[in-house]
Amino acid sequence: MRTLTVQMGQWTEEDVQNLLDLVKEYGNKWDRVAASLPGSRSALSVRKKYDKLVPTDDSPCLGP
Repeated sequence: MRTLTVQMGQWTEEDVQNLLDLVKEYGNKWDRVAASLPGSRSALSVRKKYDKLVPTDDSPCLGP
């Protein structure tokens, strides 16, 4: 049986920059972005991190 190890924990500044660069290259293909990052982060964790970094227009307004 194969065991999948998923990296959990803090994102470094380098991880964040790599994430932003990969999203520019691959768009919202989260499986591909996750596979291209060093370590083993899930596509879901990558998407959630990106969503926190780059809020969309339909995100709730946090201020006036």
